[in-house]
Amino acid sequence: MSGIRVSGFCNYFLIFIINYLLINDSIKQVFCEKSSGYYADNGYQTVVHTPTKREKLQLRDDLLEFFDLPERPLPRNDVPLLNNSASEFLIDVYKNALGKKNNSENNKVFDFNLSGRDLRAINDSDVIMSFASHYRNFFDANHKRGKTIWFDVTKVSSGEQLVNAELRIYRSLKIKQQKIPKTFVISVYRIFKTLYGKKELKFVSSVNKTIKDQGWMTLNVTEAVQHWVNNPEDNKGLYLSVHPIGRPEFEIVPKDVGIVGHFGSLKKQPFLVGFFKNSELINREKRQKRNIIKKIRKRKSESSLFDFANKQFGVQRGDPSEIYIPKTCRRMSFYVNFRDLGVHDVVIAPDGFEAYYCAGECNFPLSSHMNATNHAVVQTLVNLLQPNERHPTPKACCAPTELIATRVLISQGNRILYKKLKNMVATRCACQ
Repeated sequence: MSGIRVSGFCNYFLIFIINYLLINDSIKQVFCEKSSGYYADNGYQTVVHTPTKREKLQLRDDLLEFFDLPERPLPRNDVPLLNNSASEFLIDVYKNALGKKNNSENNKVFDFNLSGRDLRAINDSDVIMSFASHYRNFFDANHKRGKTIWFDVTKVSSGEQLVNAELRIYRSLKIKQQKIPKTFVISVYRIFKTLYGKKELKFVSSVNKTIKDQGWMTLNVTEAVQHWVNNPEDNKGLYLSVHPIGRPEFEIVPKDVGIVGHFGSLKKQPFLVGFFKNSELINREKRQKRNIIKKIRKRKSESSLFDFANKQFGVQRGDPSEIYIPKTCRRMSFYVNFRDLGVHDVVIAPDGFEAYYCAGECNFPLSSHMNATNHAVVQTLVNLLQPNERHPTPKACCAPTELIATRVLISQGNRILYKKLKNMVATRCACQ
């Protein structure tokens, strides 16, 4: 096929797409598969590029900056536990989102039996954070039998919009105490200090249960978490109380009714879940992307990654005969694999993703498979009528018209979070 000279703008745009995709998705997966580097369909074959050590370091720095994470490796005592209840909940959410759960998993402890309401909250959220519980002693002469639970929510920005927050506790039927009521109330209170320094309780929510109920139970604590995000110094924790229905004065030790506490099994410890819409997060990512673009411009002439991109994606840099661009606009394969890019201590899943890209000519007549817009048809016709113009109207461009989100699990300090990154995978191309 004949070579096609690509404009300087397209040169930069294609190179940016490659780096944007590389820095916007994750690396280490709970469910994996292709070897290192990234894969691109150049029209003749699938070509693999394995980044150099220097490129890996550059890409690692860019990725960490994009996710607003520290550049140095995490200290040993700050690495999140992946086998505790808080982390396994997000792994369960991730599997559900990808449709990777199967019937054999339904009997596992970390299957949280996500309800329709849970799935709607997950679908509506851009970021989901889970928080492991911490033990805090709360002594009060009138509240000796309840349980205090504390969660560190200091890393939540006040600019992130909290949609919903839930306290999840696990109740086991394996209990020594037999003399417990057949029905009881589980209540949760926010602990706060008065102006005189005395600790008091503010009711948050409650749920009624029977002696036969077991497994994970959920209490809405949105009001409490929102207060802590706005007033971090007021976070004294939650107080969990159990009493028979109709007898609030007769408080029962939560452990006596089978509720697993902070010192119980890791997979059954109480944890907090926050569902967020990003607001400040979006602005922060835009600032970070601008910084990354500056870095790309500065180093693009030095990297073999760009030499590879120039050759495979049709960016003119040498002999035109080496360049391939498909005759007509279509979607082409572009798989990015991050297993060997050195961020496995930060990004937990996925291992890689198929991003795709759009390439090809938008020449007249625009056939139906080009999915051309009416604007593209008119622009192409006007271009044909200006063969001798010094600055003719450009031809329509082949570009994505539909993009979908990709989901990632990220390690942040001693916890993990689930993020939905929008417009990451091209699903449809068209002339426009």
